[in-house]
Amino acid sequence: MVTIDGDGRAVRQEEERGDPASFSPVYRVAPAFRRPECSLVRRWRRLRGAERAESVSSRDPGLAVTRCRFPAPCAAAAGRRIAFVSDLHYRADRYPEKRLAALLGEVESFASDLVLLGGDVVCDADTMEEIPGLLARFAGVSPVCCAVTGNWEQGKAWISKARWRAFFRSGGVELLLNDFFRLPWLDLYGSEDPARGDPAWPAKIDWRQGVLRVFFSHRPDTSILAEGRGSGFHLAFAGHTHAGQWRLPLLGALCTHSLYGRRFDSGCFVNRVNGARLVVGRGVGEGSFPGRFRCRREVVLVEFVEAGKGGAA
Repeated sequence: MVTIDGDGRAVRQEEERGDPASFSPVYRVAPAFRRPECSLVRRWRRLRGAERAESVSSRDPGLAVTRCRFPAPCAAAAGRRIAFVSDLHYRADRYPEKRLAALLGEVESFASDLVLLGGDVVCDADTMEEIPGLLARFAGVSPVCCAVTGNWEQGKAWISKARWRAFFRSGGVELLLNDFFRLPWLDLYGSEDPARGDPAWPAKIDWRQGVLRVFFSHRPDTSILAEGRGSGFHLAFAGHTHAGQWRLPLLGALCTHSLYGRRFDSGCFVNRVNGARLVVGRGVGEGSFPGRFRCRREVVLVEFVEAGKGGAA
C-alpha cells in the first residue's frame, strides 16, 4: 500500500493487517448526513438563463466549459474570478496526458484569482506518487490553489489529516479541513467530507464583513445543510455527483450518491431566502465506474460583476 510520510511524500509500503473497515469501500458517514432534510430543498431553485453559459471546449470535445456571471455581493468581489475543478480520480494510466493538458489549458485561460479543487483528486492508493506533480500543475496556472478532501481521500483511513495537508502542500496546494483560507477580498471555508470525516461549518460571526464569503465542500449535501444551519455564505461549490456520469434521455442521472437524488446533481442554484448561490460541478474524472454517456466532463468559472451588469437574480 502507499502512505504519506511526515514531509508529505507518498511512500510505498508493505500492506499491514489492520481493521478491515479501513479498506472498505463502504464508508462511515457522519450522522447529520444519513437522512435528507427535505424542508431545506425548497429554499433553492435552479438558475437558468443569463447567469450561466455552457460551451464545448475547443481543446477537448469531451470537456464542457461553464461560465457563471454572478452579481457581486460586496464591492471587494467585483471583477474576481474563481475556477472550480472536481473529481479528477487521477491516475496517469487512465487519464491521458492530452486530456489533462486540455483541462489545464482551459483553467489557465480563465486568468482566475483562485482555483478550487473539489475533492476526489486521488484514485487508488497505489498511484498516489503521481499526485504531487499533478497538484503542482494546477498550482502553476493560478495565483492561489486550494482543495478539500472527498470520499476517495478520506476513505484512506490510514492517512492522518496532518499528512494529507503536507501531501497537498508538497504540490503547492492548500488543503482545507474545517478551516478558513483568507485573502483581502475573500473568506474561503473548506469543509471535510462526511465520509469518514466530521464536516463543520462556520457561524455568521466567523466571517469578516465586506469580503466574499465562499463555502467549499466535496458534495452538495454539505452545502445544503450548512446553509440551513445559518452559515451565511454568499457562494458554495461542490462536486461528487458526477451529474450521474451516465444520463438517459428524459430520465437524467442514473445515480448521484446524494441524499437529494437528482435535485442537485449539477448546475447552478440560488437560495430563495438569502440569494446565496450554489455551484455543483459534473467533475472531470470517472472514478470506479468507467465512461460517460450524455454527460460531458466540466470545468467551471465563476466571475463576479457589479450589480446591474451581470445576469438576472
